[in-house]
Amino acid sequence: MSAFTIAVDRLLNDATGTREELTSAGQAVLDLRPTASPDELNEAIVAISELVREYADVSAFFALTAGALVDSGADGTPLANFIIDCLPPIIAKATKFGNSALARALSPEESDQVENDAGGEWIADRFVPSERVAVAAEQDPDGCDAWVSIRGGRQQRPRVTRDSQSRKRAVAELPSIKPLCDLNEGAHRLLVLLNVLEDEPFVVLYPSANAGYRLRVSGVADNFQLQTLLADATAPLIRFPVSFPSRRDPVCQEDRQTHSLPQLRAATDHKHPTFPQGRVGSL
Repeated sequence: MSAFTIAVDRLLNDATGTREELTSAGQAVLDLRPTASPDELNEAIVAISELVREYADVSAFFALTAGALVDSGADGTPLANFIIDCLPPIIAKATKFGNSALARALSPEESDQVENDAGGEWIADRFVPSERVAVAAEQDPDGCDAWVSIRGGRQQRPRVTRDSQSRKRAVAELPSIKPLCDLNEGAHRLLVLLNVLEDEPFVVLYPSANAGYRLRVSGVADNFQLQTLLADATAPLIRFPVSFPSRRDPVCQEDRQTHSLPQLRAATDHKHPTFPQGRVGSL
């Protein structure tokens, strides 16, 4: 049994321990990630994902630990499936709480005059004073918890599961999140995180080479990865006539990029496609 597997077993055994024991066990797992084999990482993800499901009070700790293993190359599908299962009730509760709190908000004119928003909550363009937020939270504590979890903190970088069915389940939740985006800015970040291309039709044009391709893209979560995949799939098939002018050429001095290989142009059937940051997918 490897040191990494022993550390994971210790984490499983300390799941009901003190905060210090749990933190120490989790740190040992993270420190030993570089020594783990791919199979060991995947087995650990499955085991820790079960802890996320079983221990609600410390589920965030286990989810972050499992996420760190995904960063090291483990397949995040077990964790992703559980998180996706949790989304519908959380979204529904957060939306209900947001509407309830919004009903207690100041008027738009009064909100414009707010200078100190400490303790209060901005919902859409209206301000809810702290005492009114407290009333809403007291009446709906579960909704308040869901609201806070959606609001979250800084922008997170997504990790795209390798399982296409899991990705499709995540994309299916997008319509239910969009109404919440008007109330909770964190919902927009969640929307971006889940908006991964899945079997998306593309037309890629190379005007300089008088060529184009029709293709479908899956599992792609940002523009950089999209450009990389498109170039890998299509550029080797095309020969570009490239000339390199003299450095004294005024045109070259003004814009050297005009003489480099042409940039890829991708057109979709969406007017405003969005591509969050994440890992590479497939064509």
